[in-house]
Amino acid sequence: MADHLSLQEWTRLTPETCGALKGRHLSGDQERAQAAALSKGQRLIVQDLHDGLSIEARSWVGRVTLGDLTITLSPKITGLPLLGLLRYAYRLNELSLHNATAYATTTTRFQDLLLEQLRAEATALLARGLQRDYRRTAAHRQSPRGQIDFARLAGDGPLTRASLPCIDYPRHPEITLNLVLAAGLAFGVARAGDLELRVQLRDLVRRMDLDDVPPALDPAMINGALNALDRRTAHYQPSLALIALLLQGSAVSLDDPPAGVTLSGFLFDMNAFFQALLGRFLREHLPGCEVVGEHRLHGIFTYDSQHNPIGNKGPVPRPDFMVRNHDHKQVVLDAKYRDLSVKPLPSYMLYQLAIYALTQAGSLPSAILLYPTLGAVGDQIVLFNDTLVGAPKARVILRAVNLLALVDVLGKGSGQQAKRHRERLARQYVFGAETSTNA
Repeated sequence: MADHLSLQEWTRLTPETCGALKGRHLSGDQERAQAAALSKGQRLIVQDLHDGLSIEARSWVGRVTLGDLTITLSPKITGLPLLGLLRYAYRLNELSLHNATAYATTTTRFQDLLLEQLRAEATALLARGLQRDYRRTAAHRQSPRGQIDFARLAGDGPLTRASLPCIDYPRHPEITLNLVLAAGLAFGVARAGDLELRVQLRDLVRRMDLDDVPPALDPAMINGALNALDRRTAHYQPSLALIALLLQGSAVSLDDPPAGVTLSGFLFDMNAFFQALLGRFLREHLPGCEVVGEHRLHGIFTYDSQHNPIGNKGPVPRPDFMVRNHDHKQVVLDAKYRDLSVKPLPSYMLYQLAIYALTQAGSLPSAILLYPTLGAVGDQIVLFNDTLVGAPKARVILRAVNLLALVDVLGKGSGQQAKRHRERLARQYVFGAETSTNA
């Protein structure tokens, strides 16, 4: 009997808390291999216990099917507010949705939300006109076009037909960008949950009028298209970014996926999205500050050269962001997609931030962890104490990012007052409420 379970990010269902999981077990090699790959990649932790299944959601959201069990993983912020933040984080266009009312609900499949945006992006590209490049063609033509190929004409010998060999350079749409776009739309046709959306995506592929659509997508194909972008084709970037997200979310694992194991569903990494969202917001709204992403802290760990027989190299920590202001003050920030106002702080996150804090200068060095919430929450401060003298040596600041407030401030337009609101919020994320008020 098929069952459908729903749970939010960072929650867990067990045989004791969910009757549908009691007595249920993984069956078949494919099902077990898929569950193992999901657990190894930390996308969804599936454990087959003696009395049933345990399912634990992390920062990945979407929908996945294991045998006859369908699992929907929902983010806290959904619908159009989530789409607005996605558009901002990944520099997508503000395009009208075909059915805005449907996508405002919390029950919309996350994958369909991205596919609807892809549909809108592709529709705009077709309305603008697909990019075309010149392609050399050589053929006999009854009506000469281009230039006559005299070398071939001489080699053909006496004229025996009413045509001349010509070399022409017509503009063709069969270029890498269009092939990847068509393959991405076809990829979406097979995965869209909404019937009308599937029909619209299929119609877009037909309207592109390409001779041959690639049968499958792969990361190398998308990266090649992204690397080929220039000022003439920059308007393809949002569509390619969406296709990359869709392909990533449909893979069972990002690192060495098991051969023959595929993901029956779609999962989206909210942690990567949260980092991209904060990265763009801080870079755009901290005037006078330099924001460096994933700055490498060299020299923190080194092996003693006298006691390193196998030549290991010390690990290099990389906090998500390093912010430097005009006074050369340096702030280390990490972004974790876990609501720490309702969920406990895992030890491994605390240890990581404590190391970041200890690398900084000052009498009480700090590191900041930014986490998402849907409400107003003050800073939480964890002190790193010297157990011998009882004095704090460093501190970790847990600072909330209210996603609904961020949606609101990003939607205020481009006026000076709106700009000041965004800059004030960005300073608050980095320097704290008091500092941002006095700035």
